[in-house]
Amino acid sequence: MKKVFYILCSLGIVYAFMRAGHSDMVSQVIYTMPEDIYEDIVDSLRMQGHEPSDEMIADFYIENYQ
Repeated sequence: MKKVFYILCSLGIVYAFMRAGHSDMVSQVIYTMPEDIYEDIVDSLRMQGHEPSDEMIADFYIENYQ
């Protein structure tokens, strides 16, 4: 039973580090993005019926501008 507990704790810690890394990546992309492109992406996503989150904006920028 202890092994299962340790495995689950280890997986939880790895998952937490992965989420933190992803959050840092999103923040860095948003921070370094030119403001006019940011506004264009927000407008484009709103026209598609979405209220864009930072993650959606960063993903759109990575897919279409890099």
